[in-house]
Amino acid sequence: MIGMRGRWERVSAVVATGVLAMGVLGVAAASPTAAAASPSATTVAAPANAADVDLGNWMSQMDGVIGSRPLDSIAMPGSHDAGSWSIQDGSGLCSYGDNYTVSNDFPAVAASMSRTQSGSIVDQLNAGSRYLDLRLCDEDGVWHAYHGGPSGDLFFDADGQTGEADGIAAWIAAHPREIVIIQLTTAAAPAEAAADDADAVNRLAQLIGTDALATAPQLTPQSTYDDYMAAGRHVVLIDNAATVQAPWAWPGTVESDRGSYVASSPSWLDYLKSAITGSSPQPLFDAAITLDQQTLAADPGTNAGKFFVLQGIIDPSLTIPGAAFAQLEAAIGAIPASRANNYLLYLEDQLNPQLLQKLSGDWSFPTLADHMNIVMTDDVNQNSGAMPLGTLAHAVIADNTPTVPAGTFYTTSRDPDRNWTAPQPLDGAHGAPSFDGPHAALAALPDGTVQAIGIGLDGSLYHNIGYTDGSWQGWVAVSGYNGAPAFSGSDCAITGLPDGDTQLAAIGVDGNVYHDIRYSDGSWQGWAPVAGSGGQTRFHATKVALAGLPDGSTQLLAYGPDGTMQLNTRAASGAWSGWSTVPGADGAAAFTGSALAIAAMPDGSTQILAVGEGSTVWHTVHGSDGSWQPWQELLSPAGTPMTATSVAITGLPDGSSQILVVGDDSTTYHNVRSPQGTWQGFQPVGGIDGAATLPSTTVAIAGLPDGSSQSLITTA
Repeated sequence: MIGMRGRWERVSAVVATGVLAMGVLGVAAASPTAAAASPSATTVAAPANAADVDLGNWMSQMDGVIGSRPLDSIAMPGSHDAGSWSIQDGSGLCSYGDNYTVSNDFPAVAASMSRTQSGSIVDQLNAGSRYLDLRLCDEDGVWHAYHGGPSGDLFFDADGQTGEADGIAAWIAAHPREIVIIQLTTAAAPAEAAADDADAVNRLAQLIGTDALATAPQLTPQSTYDDYMAAGRHVVLIDNAATVQAPWAWPGTVESDRGSYVASSPSWLDYLKSAITGSSPQPLFDAAITLDQQTLAADPGTNAGKFFVLQGIIDPSLTIPGAAFAQLEAAIGAIPASRANNYLLYLEDQLNPQLLQKLSGDWSFPTLADHMNIVMTDDVNQNSGAMPLGTLAHAVIADNTPTVPAGTFYTTSRDPDRNWTAPQPLDGAHGAPSFDGPHAALAALPDGTVQAIGIGLDGSLYHNIGYTDGSWQGWVAVSGYNGAPAFSGSDCAITGLPDGDTQLAAIGVDGNVYHDIRYSDGSWQGWAPVAGSGGQTRFHATKVALAGLPDGSTQLLAYGPDGTMQLNTRAASGAWSGWSTVPGADGAAAFTGSALAIAAMPDGSTQILAVGEGSTVWHTVHGSDGSWQPWQELLSPAGTPMTATSVAITGLPDGSSQILVVGDDSTTYHNVRSPQGTWQGFQPVGGIDGAATLPSTTVAIAGLPDGSSQSLITTA
């Protein structure tokens, strides 16, 4: 079963040292507010984005986003110990609860640390929760919600009184397009435990209606939202004890927290001391958030295909000392009784804003958001200055449309039949979930692999290898010039050679161009400065590009110190030809611009793509005999000159070339030039998670031996 099941017995002696002085303090528990929220099936027009959804109907309103998504891949808010909202000192005890003894000895402390929600279960559903961690206790045939030891309100009808289950069933019936997952755990006398669990499961199923319950194996965690809707089933009932053998009673094995729950530490005296001295609970919050992030980034392994319940909570047992002393402080008027009697909520209401920062920050990036499913928290109905009602739920729901951070490296491929793969992020260096930086470059090798280089956020240059099976080696920092541990710079380029070597060019922090070789055996030559013109030992540049030719030579293209495009050729022997000025368009002596790219062709020619004056895109061919074709200004889909901020070009074995540009609207566009010189026309590249476009800041493309191409872009 997910989450904390009680560790109080291990610490009852420690708690006693803090609460013996209480004696019979008799501090009255403040009754939690539970507004009688009537079920509503209000039809609301679908919102433009997740921030605008009505939390009571958010799934139906986001059908266009989540409809084709498996249920175990939909980010949804969840309620930890959903029924504990009604627990207070004196509300009762569960004789078979795992923490009955200490709860009986210290009822005020037990109630204070058992109440995890401030709103009723219907309130929680209206606040967006779609996963209910529900724990019920049977006392002589009467069922109450419980947590640990304390029990709360009546759950099923008994003795002429209406239980909370009726309201839950009514809400579910009124919201047929909202999928609710209920994980049910029961506590009862050991001799009757199995029979009592079956009784609770069957009673809840009858109230909801078995025709609304999802049945296995027709539906699974990997069935889509639309699959559930088509089947007319919108409730998943998980019988944690697996006592009911019915297709609508799912076993507890269909879900996992993947290790995201922070287990308690045995160093209770340390916690007791921190409570006495008033130390910050921040280490508890840090531990929970850190583990959650590690779990989100990890491979699910054998838990793939199960509901993933991320534990956005702290271990309640860690709060025992603080809860005990809060009672003492309340008794002498040092703190409000409302805090003492809701101590776990007091802590969780500090944790939730920190969860919000993560959910709205790096957890909202696709590398983590794509792993998200159920985010189970305390106080789903928190409503405070730091966390207005619904803020956390909106943040969870928004992760169904992940935020793509600027500068994240994504790769996508186009096969010879013109089919594109969905853009996928590259893992980062040093265990980071993504690689982020201002510039990327890509080269194809004769064996079908690709090599990428990128400048990270730290300004250092990194190298990576993409294998033919789609896997990547991982980023490795490139050593710097003259023994420096890393190369830092502002722009970079890489090209493949027929012998399996790659050559790199980069602009260092001094603004000069450097050249390096990575040999096919994985060793490196080491950086060497590229000489300038007129006897200068260095060449200052703002942009660089490289192309490896079939004869083993390399052409280095750059914008020089005067802003003009310059070309230098390195022969296979290693000798450099020296810099020459590339003639401009319409008879100009030199081409000037802001971006450039160069590609080698099978016939020994090269093709150059550049952004010139006015931000328009130009193309030319440099023949193997040294001749130049006139510059051609490329046209946009609207028939006007195409404008761009970044360009890339690659040659293919059949003599065609493919280009990528970042338009002035930040959209990534692709175009193909046939061997005869005709252009297909610019078309937008499909985006992340099925988006129509792919916003970017820089682009790179490499043509592979099989006629496919691979692209590397940095997101806008």
